[in-house]
Amino acid sequence: MAEKPAKNMPTIKELEEQFNEYATDDSMHGVQMRAKIRSVLKRMHHDDIHPNEEWVELTVPPSVSGEPFKINEITYSGVCQVPACVAQTLLYMIDMNRRVERDRMREAGRIIDLDRPVNNIRSINQFEEV
Repeated sequence: MAEKPAKNMPTIKELEEQFNEYATDDSMHGVQMRAKIRSVLKRMHHDDIHPNEEWVELTVPPSVSGEPFKINEITYSGVCQVPACVAQTLLYMIDMNRRVERDRMREAGRIIDLDRPVNNIRSINQFEEV
């Protein structure tokens, strides 16, 4: 179980309120405070941002180009156990990647549904006959 944040650690809501207070302050102090708040946000852990979030297991396929999906510096491929918010982002990325490829295939004048095994089998058979 993850450790609870230190008592003096401000919450996301408190940081957001502080940032909004300084959002229009162009003085040196305002710029420094916004930089300080950004720094605190960057150091926060996932459990600080989304406490008690459910973890899910997700199978992440390779992208259409064969590369794994990446969020920040973390690479995801195969079966992954991730927080629900990360799973939501990954599912969105997978969906958009497939849509872009589908649209690209339509522009080429042919539509191939790569998710249907029949099409995969047909393409393998055609390859073997050549």
